[in-house]
Amino acid sequence: MILQFSETIPFDNKAILISGDKSKDFQNVVYLSDEEKKDPTILEIRFEYHCSPFKTALHVENLIAVGHENHFYLFDLENQISLLSQEIEGYFAGLYLRYNMFYVSGAYGIYAIDKNGNIAWANNSLGLDGILISQFTENELAGTAEQNPPGDWKPFTISRKTGDLLSLNAS
Repeated sequence: MILQFSETIPFDNKAILISGDKSKDFQNVVYLSDEEKKDPTILEIRFEYHCSPFKTALHVENLIAVGHENHFYLFDLENQISLLSQEIEGYFAGLYLRYNMFYVSGAYGIYAIDKNGNIAWANNSLGLDGILISQFTENELAGTAEQNPPGDWKPFTISRKTGDLLSLNAS
């Protein structure tokens, strides 16, 4: 499956809104579809304002995980239901799937989300303008956090299981 973002609705299909009822009146819209299928399911994301150039979509089993603007969405394709629409503080920066969990990074921190859409933990105290994850181990997650924009990136390590800060090189 190759997921493609588009500002116009592909084909003549009806789109399924995955951004939640609160977004119905938002004027900004983007569509997501599988460009390999002849008659794909079209997912619709409505958003209030543009705040981030980053967007990612992953197809995992029967799930579509999407990071877009300042939100993360988890949609069950098989049952055609939204499992989660989560606002990400600041903006969405990255989406990773490791150890059967989604790790979503944003402007200030990281969210760990299971495949049922439950948030296991969130740590929004890592940086001021972007978090990049570079390494996952069984117990730890490491990366860099921008502390003083622009360009002041510092390495950090947190617990992969709890999100607790283990180290932050703030020198």
